[in-house]
Amino acid sequence: MSPPPLAARPFGLLGVPRAVLFFLAEDRRRYLGFSAVLLAVQFYALLPPYLIGRVADFLLDYRAGDSLEPMY
Repeated sequence: MSPPPLAARPFGLLGVPRAVLFFLAEDRRRYLGFSAVLLAVQFYALLPPYLIGRVADFLLDYRAGDSLEPMY
């Protein structure tokens, strides 16, 4: 038996990325590039709290005579 025609197939959530890429056509690379930039910028917002947390953890756990290597 042959697969059902495209019009008869249900359109689910997994079909959305394919549809978006289909409609982007020649702008796919630009879209994916800008999406990567957006992801990097959004990730950058998490960096300062992470670094501050690392420093705070180090300072709270530090005992006199311990190695200072984790700070470098």
